[in-house]
Amino acid sequence: MGKLDEWLASGPGREIQDLLSLWATLTADVLESRQALQHPTPFVRRQYIRTVVAKVEGFTAMLKRLAATSPGANSISPSEHLLLLEQTPVLNDKGRPELLKQFPRLEVNLRFAVRTYARVYGVDYDLPVSDHEWDHLCRTIKTRNRLMHPKSQSDLDVTDDELADAHTGMSWLDDKHRAVQELIIDKMAYDSGLSAEEVRRFKELRATLPTQLSERLTNGPAA
Repeated sequence: MGKLDEWLASGPGREIQDLLSLWATLTADVLESRQALQHPTPFVRRQYIRTVVAKVEGFTAMLKRLAATSPGANSISPSEHLLLLEQTPVLNDKGRPELLKQFPRLEVNLRFAVRTYARVYGVDYDLPVSDHEWDHLCRTIKTRNRLMHPKSQSDLDVTDDELADAHTGMSWLDDKHRAVQELIIDKMAYDSGLSAEEVRRFKELRATLPTQLSERLTNGPAA
């Protein structure tokens, strides 16, 4: 077994593969719902918004879990660790400490997750929220929230502009995810002692994984 195979079988290697698989699955959902927009019924429009934001939520949760369990988590403060676990310390009526579930806004949760995940893996990265595409993504999150908590019939309507927001914002986040993930995985691979050839092979594996997963989703499990 070569160093690449050993690393893929290790805890960090399995976690990275899990992250890539989650991202690929959620991406497949978004692609399928986008293809369904060729026949844009009101339901299809709503479903596209929901799958886009579900992808953002799943990605955020996975990054926080990976950051919290990373060996590099000792570089963050206790309060940051609690934020990764989405917990808040409080005192109960008996004066004893308890941890309550926290529900941060997705926009700030995403920024914190990306920044902290990168930091615990030794990379300095923050989402460039000055990009106009960030505004598109934030508007899409608000649209999804409106769909999930409708107060009138009109709240269920999704306009062409809102669909465009979702596509633009998600494409932007895809690009930023690839950027930070390439930085982190390359650093991990080199730090693990992989040769330049093994790093090249691992890059090829990462590039083909989404396609392999999409084929499994399409064709079902192998017999």
